[in-house]
Amino acid sequence: MALTGLVLGRVCLQTTSRRFASSASSSDTIAKFVAARVEADEYKDALRICHQDYQHEPFRWTWGELNSWSNAWARGILDARMAPKPNQQAPRLAYSLANDAESVVTDFAAARAGVPTASLAPDAPVGHFECCFENVAPRLVVIMDQFKGEWKTSMIRDLIPELRNNPKEFDVLKPFTYKSIRNVIHTGMDASPGIGNFSHHLQKNPVRDPLNAIETSGDQLHLLTPHDGRWVGFDQASLVQSGREFAKAMGLNREDRVNMNLSLASVSGKAAGLFGVLDQMSCLVIPDRSFSAQSTVDSFTKEVCNTLMVTPSQLKEVLAVEGVSPAKFDGLQKLIVVSDDGSLPSADSLSQAKSKLGASDIRVAVGSSGVAPFLVSGSGDPLSLEALPGAQVTAKDGVLHSSGSYIYSSVCMGGQVSSEGGSNATGISGKVEGGKVSL
Repeated sequence: MALTGLVLGRVCLQTTSRRFASSASSSDTIAKFVAARVEADEYKDALRICHQDYQHEPFRWTWGELNSWSNAWARGILDARMAPKPNQQAPRLAYSLANDAESVVTDFAAARAGVPTASLAPDAPVGHFECCFENVAPRLVVIMDQFKGEWKTSMIRDLIPELRNNPKEFDVLKPFTYKSIRNVIHTGMDASPGIGNFSHHLQKNPVRDPLNAIETSGDQLHLLTPHDGRWVGFDQASLVQSGREFAKAMGLNREDRVNMNLSLASVSGKAAGLFGVLDQMSCLVIPDRSFSAQSTVDSFTKEVCNTLMVTPSQLKEVLAVEGVSPAKFDGLQKLIVVSDDGSLPSADSLSQAKSKLGASDIRVAVGSSGVAPFLVSGSGDPLSLEALPGAQVTAKDGVLHSSGSYIYSSVCMGGQVSSEGGSNATGISGKVEGGKVSL
């Protein structure tokens, strides 16, 4: 899940705050989203992680367990002096985590605590962290201890040298450069001087539950993500609604077990895939810490999955794995190809997916600057694009037409971005040329 467009040389881009309008109710929060699914069936499988163990067993959480751990981490976040205050901008949390349970739990826990998040890719370079710290001004930073051999704890200490003498007490860190940061926590098991441990801040059974005393902040944002050189904010209702629309368009249902690498093309693509899968109480299966074609293939022998969700480039890599055949994807029925950069999967790739993976139902969600997702089902013909309901977009003979207000460039964000000048994109039309949606 690479973040692009964050840094031009060493110059950080300007932060802007935009409110994301949606047809979802303003009271449709992520906490209610999770609670409704727990109430429906707390013992239903919610999360499977092929590369992680939990208490020496393969990592498997039900909805009840996911809710319990999310609440435990939400209490830890609030304990880090992150409680929102009425009519004020809520303190912000920046995190850079791999495709682990901690990443999913942090998404839900921050929402439960009413804290907006800014997500950085696990392999984000130092410059992206600097830009995020300057523009988003987080109060709490959550990182991995290492990723692909690189020690993230060492990198963060180089950025914040005051950590070397930090006693790890909440709210005492006062960096000279990044003045907003008060706490840094890592998800590793070993002690790290000056940095708190994720597991130490989980509060399963507190005497006094701070979640019962949360006051609504004046800040309605939840997810902050870079787009076209700006930081764009999405509220909780928009995220829930976009996931719901995505799930409907992709035909997801309660019995689906979806193999999905969280590193989709963008942060917003990840959010839609995550909420889309969980909206229908489908089980989310994560194959590895970062995308690996071989790990994706191998994960089908560890967990039964009937749906595979990948980007066009990831699909190419999976198809290129030596010896790949339907026998290695036993039980696979549906392939969902997610693209939010305008790139269409080739007809050849989709054809190979039928023969090599054995997928009988192929769907493609495509977005580009100014257009909402498109959908290819059944035949897998990339030129047979059918617009999502209410997307204000039509497609005929490979030509895309959009009218009305600006529609955010992502695989699933079906709402509209309001800007200072109102609608800023009307009468858009474009053609599908060379596998790219051009407008």
